[in-house]
Amino acid sequence: MDSGLRWGKRRLRGGVFKTAQQQGRLSRVHSTAAGDIESIEVPVLEPHGGDLGDIILIRGDPQKLAQLRGSEEFSRLNMRAGFSVEGFGVVSALLDDEAARFVATANDITADLR
Repeated sequence: MDSGLRWGKRRLRGGVFKTAQQQGRLSRVHSTAAGDIESIEVPVLEPHGGDLGDIILIRGDPQKLAQLRGSEEFSRLNMRAGFSVEGFGVVSALLDDEAARFVATANDITADLR
């Protein structure tokens, strides 16, 4: 799959990420959206000195991910995280072949700027 959502935070305030995982909230969103999500991944970031902490990567078809983002369950989970986590956000991500196309296009349209 070439698209995904980055669901992440900078600093934990109330344990929402741990709670969401323990209570299976993301799994429920995944079950509700059966067939809409290819996978849910929780990569571990090495120390980098930045403000990005934990992330959850949800892979799937772009249109189906857009539907997921508009669902009430996902909105409620995001609202809860927003109240409990500093720097929380959901961002669309380009992955694999789509990321390669983006970089190639960016290089092409900025060649004269180098």
